[in-house]
Amino acid sequence: MDVDKNDLKRHSDFVDAKLYDLLTVTQATAKAIGRDIIRTCDLPITKGLQESITTSGR
Repeated sequence: MDVDKNDLKRHSDFVDAKLYDLLTVTQATAKAIGRDIIRTCDLPITKGLQESITTSGR
């Protein structure tokens, strides 16, 4: 597979930014509940993604 290094860098930057956004929202959720520890229930995951995650392990 021939992949341009610039494409890989843009993809990596995009994923990093989205993970940072996810962490920021998750931290705010945990803090609003009064916790210092993040739990999986704090993640803003859609119903469709939750179903996808639970069915992919079967």
